[in-house]
Amino acid sequence: FSGDAADFSSASAEVETAGEYADGEIPYLAESCMALFLAACLMFYFYQRFILRADTLTGVALHERFALACILFGAFLLRGLLSLLVYGHPTDISCFMAWSNALAENGPAAFYTSGMFADYPPGYMYVLWLTGSIAKMLGLTYGSAGYVLLTKMPAILADLGAAYLVYQMAAKRGTSLGKAEGSGTLALVLAAVVAFNPAMVFIDTNALQVVQICITLLLVAVVALFLKKKVILAGLVYGAAILVKPQALMAGPLFAAAYFAYGKDEGWKGLLRTLAAVVSAVAALFVLSLPFRGGQEPLWFLEKLLGTATS
Repeated sequence: FSGDAADFSSASAEVETAGEYADGEIPYLAESCMALFLAACLMFYFYQRFILRADTLTGVALHERFALACILFGAFLLRGLLSLLVYGHPTDISCFMAWSNALAENGPAAFYTSGMFADYPPGYMYVLWLTGSIAKMLGLTYGSAGYVLLTKMPAILADLGAAYLVYQMAAKRGTSLGKAEGSGTLALVLAAVVAFNPAMVFIDTNALQVVQICITLLLVAVVALFLKKKVILAGLVYGAAILVKPQALMAGPLFAAAYFAYGKDEGWKGLLRTLAAVVSAVAALFVLSLPFRGGQEPLWFLEKLLGTATS
């Protein structure tokens, strides 16, 4: 695999020039900056409209809400601007753009049977299907700065989602321990550590290990759901994480121990819920793989999982 997107994309004429900036210029930079600004405004609106009014934050002081909004908003702008200035890893960017374009043009059923190079399981392909469809709807030029930014956006949003979940869990944990007075400040510090982690910012803007960032968010979500006693839903999300990339199985022993302890504490009801969580995880693998099956065998996705796990 050479990393040239033209080898596995139908839009070969456009792909060949992706990532080639003449004299250091970035195509459609002004338009992309405007789009980034509008996206930031939209993110701030949704934060004000939905997150600040969520039941989980009703007891948080107003200044803490504002501080959390500033952390997430600043981290979003930092990643967005750097993503416009830094093209990123050309092989990964080319792959993700080509896959998203193919999914938007032809749909998921023919994706794995078209002969296109695609070594990832179908979990993250749902995200690329969405980004490709948005790019098509907005009329973004393939390989432009806007298209590249949109390709990186899932990882950026996943990082911010992880920071928010860390804040939520830390604040709740501090309250449950009877330390409500200082729990908000500590939760904000932890959220800022996640949001402005230099390593994660570098990975986001260069599109390195983008899928692993999404797995991290899903695994954090599994932990959050488990702590809220939503063990069946946690199992469902864990199944989705495995289908995004099978490296999520590395957390399996930890979750198995947690579920074992849960079943022991809750009695037979806990054991039944644990069993239901396992069934939910397996069901997620089959159901989410179904649209991508095409004419392949029912267990076709296992080959993709094994191939990705050993690559």
